[in-house]
Amino acid sequence: MSQTALWTLGLLGVLVLAFLCVTFNGPRIEADLTSQATAALASVDGVTPEMDGRTLTLRGTVPDEAARDRALEEARGIPGVARVIDGLTIAGGAAVPSIEAPVFSVERDGGDLVVRGRVPDDATREAVLAQVEAAYPGQTIRDELTVDAEADGRWSGSLNGLLPAMAPVADGSVRIEGTTVVIRGTVPTEAARAEIEAAVRAALPDGFTLRNDLTIAEGSGDEADASADQIEGSGSDDADMQSAEAALGEALSIGQIEFESGTMTLTAQSREILDRAAAVFTAYPILGAEVQGHTDSQGGDAANRALSQRRAEAVRDYLVNQGVDTDALTPQGYGEAEPIADNDTAEGRARNRRVVFSLR
Repeated sequence: MSQTALWTLGLLGVLVLAFLCVTFNGPRIEADLTSQATAALASVDGVTPEMDGRTLTLRGTVPDEAARDRALEEARGIPGVARVIDGLTIAGGAAVPSIEAPVFSVERDGGDLVVRGRVPDDATREAVLAQVEAAYPGQTIRDELTVDAEADGRWSGSLNGLLPAMAPVADGSVRIEGTTVVIRGTVPTEAARAEIEAAVRAALPDGFTLRNDLTIAEGSGDEADASADQIEGSGSDDADMQSAEAALGEALSIGQIEFESGTMTLTAQSREILDRAAAVFTAYPILGAEVQGHTDSQGGDAANRALSQRRAEAVRDYLVNQGVDTDALTPQGYGEAEPIADNDTAEGRARNRRVVFSLR
């Protein structure tokens, strides 16, 4: 028998053995991973692990965002788990869309800056760490990156823009979840929040979107104003209705619904706000609202009323396209008739150009 034939027979034998190992050991490995996941997640109430091969999906209801993040961190640290999918629900709110655990993150842990994620090769890993070091000079960096040949590294080139924008935020973090870049932390003013968002948006890779979870420092009042300017409570004492109102207020707290100048086109940030609002409306079918459009005093009364009506309809249409029942929303334009701030200042006029959900 020729040497080539011997090599071919040997290779076939190896392949058969590999197949048999996977076939007979796969269920045992999955059972072992399930046991490890159950033990690792025991400290987070409400989480049930589901293993499919080496993919771990988290199911259940957790009390808050912090518990969700803790569950994901525990899941990512389980040896042998190749992929983590978040299928958790936040208690009292809408379901969190199922997404893969972050493919990349830069987060603070005490005095350290922890870099986690999957990169396709060693060269990308070195480039990522170099960008982190450049954005955070003098910081202690803990490298927890892993090399995975199947990892999507499209995001890595954007860090030169993303990280410097977030570096000044003392408690800031950057996470990439699928094709969504999530920024978190506390900033002093709404202006600072908007400035950081603009810088991050400019650095987003093609095909990626931004979720801005930056919050305004307590005491500034900006975050509360953003929600208060856009929601009028129903006055109901029903517990479910009050939960729905609180969830909608939280959804609207990240910023004001705005349009491209002189158009009915929602800004990208406004679409993100309305995506959050749509999740609340679909999670709470009891919730209904008059969608009120308001303008500042610039221009004629009739033109402003028509503009506000069209913008209220644009918001209604966007929410309906996201799955909200059309009967739950009634668009109504009020023009300049109901200002909430002084129209003599630019800041006041900006607050008056708003969309309000008057709940029922």
